[in-house]
Amino acid sequence: MAKKIGNGWVTTDEDERALRRERAGDEPMSLTPLGFDNGTVFRDYEVSNTSSDGVARAYLVELRSLDMPVNTCNCPDFQKNGLGTCKHIEYVLAHVGRPQDPALLASPSAELFMARSPYRPTLLPGRSLDAPAAESLRRHLAPDGSLAAEGSAALAALLADCEAVNARIPDAVRISAEVIEYLKGLRRREELSAAVTDFRARHASDNGMWPFLRTALRPYQVEGALHLASKGRAMLADEMGLGKTIQALAAALLLRELGLAEKALVILPASLRGEWEDHIRNFTRATSSAIDGSGAARAAEYAAAKSFFTLANYDQTMRDVDAINDAMRPDIVILDEAQRIKNWQAKTSRRLKELRAPYAFILTGTPLENKIDDLYSLAEFIDPTLFGSLFRFNRQYYAFDANGHVTGMRNLGDLHAKAATILLRRRKEDVEETLPERTTRTYFTPLTGEQARKYAEFEDTVLRLWGTSRQRPLAAEEFDRLQRALACMRMVCDSCFLLDRENEDSPKLDEMERVLSDIVSSDPTRKIIVFSEWTRMVALAEERLIAMGLDYAIHTGSIPPEVRREEVERFRDDPSCRVFLATETGGTGLNLQVASVVLNLDQPWNPARIEQRVARAWRKRQQNDVLVVNLVSEGTIEHRILSTQKFKQGLADIVLDAKGDAAAFESADARASFMARLTTLVEGPGGLAETAAGRLAADEELRAKIAGLCPEATIVAARRLRVRTGAGGAAPGGSGGVAVLAIGAAEDEGRIRETLDRLAPSSSEKVVEVVSEETYARFRRLHDLGLIGD
Repeated sequence: MAKKIGNGWVTTDEDERALRRERAGDEPMSLTPLGFDNGTVFRDYEVSNTSSDGVARAYLVELRSLDMPVNTCNCPDFQKNGLGTCKHIEYVLAHVGRPQDPALLASPSAELFMARSPYRPTLLPGRSLDAPAAESLRRHLAPDGSLAAEGSAALAALLADCEAVNARIPDAVRISAEVIEYLKGLRRREELSAAVTDFRARHASDNGMWPFLRTALRPYQVEGALHLASKGRAMLADEMGLGKTIQALAAALLLRELGLAEKALVILPASLRGEWEDHIRNFTRATSSAIDGSGAARAAEYAAAKSFFTLANYDQTMRDVDAINDAMRPDIVILDEAQRIKNWQAKTSRRLKELRAPYAFILTGTPLENKIDDLYSLAEFIDPTLFGSLFRFNRQYYAFDANGHVTGMRNLGDLHAKAATILLRRRKEDVEETLPERTTRTYFTPLTGEQARKYAEFEDTVLRLWGTSRQRPLAAEEFDRLQRALACMRMVCDSCFLLDRENEDSPKLDEMERVLSDIVSSDPTRKIIVFSEWTRMVALAEERLIAMGLDYAIHTGSIPPEVRREEVERFRDDPSCRVFLATETGGTGLNLQVASVVLNLDQPWNPARIEQRVARAWRKRQQNDVLVVNLVSEGTIEHRILSTQKFKQGLADIVLDAKGDAAAFESADARASFMARLTTLVEGPGGLAETAAGRLAADEELRAKIAGLCPEATIVAARRLRVRTGAGGAAPGGSGGVAVLAIGAAEDEGRIRETLDRLAPSSSEKVVEVVSEETYARFRRLHDLGLIGD
């Protein structure tokens, strides 16, 4: 059995080295010596192993020492962990043997390799150099053996002298393949920087009208395109609506103009293919093609790609990585809506990070959605060495308790500074372009009696599990039940129909009808986007639009991409198509400036999702003021979600924009941020605990009164189903209904109903369930086993 390494997430470098030694001993690998045999173990080796995804891979290990961390492997782990070792190196060390003579523990040759921390060319002298050879190389080096001067010219001069030494003393200097690749990359970056600087100077007076574009870039878009092109591998994280697509197109075509790129692969959600095709056609003079068909057909299309831009969706690309690397060999890879790879553990992220291209652009308006790990995963695609391995990132930016559990975040200023080396982000208020006014109106709607009853059931489950979490960590099944109950609370706020199909009532849709009627009557030309997170809610809204006689387009994940594109075009081009109904699939990437109203039927957890929705209309080239309408079920979890949204937005402000109080976030309890946000929802004035406590107290008073008037039965529970009444969610009105559970005989039901008529005469609905002792005991047993809820 494997021994425990480290303490939770907290490990030392020695812990990490021990982990790799353990893997070298546990995992099946094979070892093959390569190249010239100099009579020692210090040579190149191929180490093969099969990864957890079932793919066989081979890596090159350069062995130059048996007791110093100066060996090299080209595996991804070695490239970023900074340890000077990996499981492949440890496997070689365990199988080549160890001589007794200390003089034989290191390579006899001088070794030119890339040291890890800091990452730089370094020379180990070795025993093979005579005095003149040593002197000819020493003049290039600092006292510690590292390259004394920066830049490709200095490294090229050292390599030339190494080759001269080898010509006189064969194999006196061994040059790592990584040094050669480093020199190539260094030259490429220097040439790129010089070429882009020259292009900027030559076209400074063009006002953004570059020769390969049909439309001029705005000044901030010029800077964005130059940021991508000059870095070569970079992230553009402008807020939605500022034209990231156009900037990426311009940057890619600039690299082509400079003779540095012939093929660009654009990876995007399937729903945005039409958007990109339109942008390429309308804003550039370049050609594009889209990948379609079976796996074999797609492989042939990659190999035969003639257009500069090739478009493929994420699902295709994840399956086609090998064909892309081997057959297409793109010079540029562009990831649009790149939050798709924010989860570093997901298979999509792992596979896409295997793509090989000298240049890479990431486009996302939400580089940090839920936690700082999102940013880590995105940066890993651009430069795996920027933050190093995840264990280094965790050490640097999370705080831990003695048990290795996360207690907060730290060093967020440093996180911002490192991210800024690859990331450019502008907000709408940061650019000189003035967008039209944006007005937000929130309408509060009541719950029906059935909604209130179901909502209360799920709320009780959430509060009970939250209370348990304050005493001990929740078990996996308990945490899953908690998440489901919270989701159900949010769905019930829209309509009970989202959980079953017996009841289509929805005060929110009643309010939507009133809002749409007002807009249509006041301005017959105005177009509206209606969003809901839930497909069933969109279906209910669709029925209401049909009943109102309003023409609409629809955009959900269940609709084929080509039909979605037709729906988008119809909404844009057909004056009679007034409403665009969409789930979150329509919340990213689409340009719908033809609309000037965005109506949200529900509130997502994340403020970025709301901004993504709004940015479909409130973006550049919008000519009209934009109205944002939020429909919120009053007195429910939707009210409280606003505070968690503020937390998330604040964290993004700190890390991405260096705005706000970093100390406040670094001291925040960040262990399982989900539970921290839930605590915000539950505690405090107006929180779930306070509102539930008042409801439970009133329900207990009602139960006691019924029990006093009906002593023949045992009144187990009574619950008032309260409903908000009045336009726009006025103050609480009367009771929407009463539900009673009792243990007794069948004839007791009539007496309880008579009592309810006296105690709650205004109740619109009275539900009475009388069960036997045996039946009640069975239900309690099922409840205690977790098979049924409260």
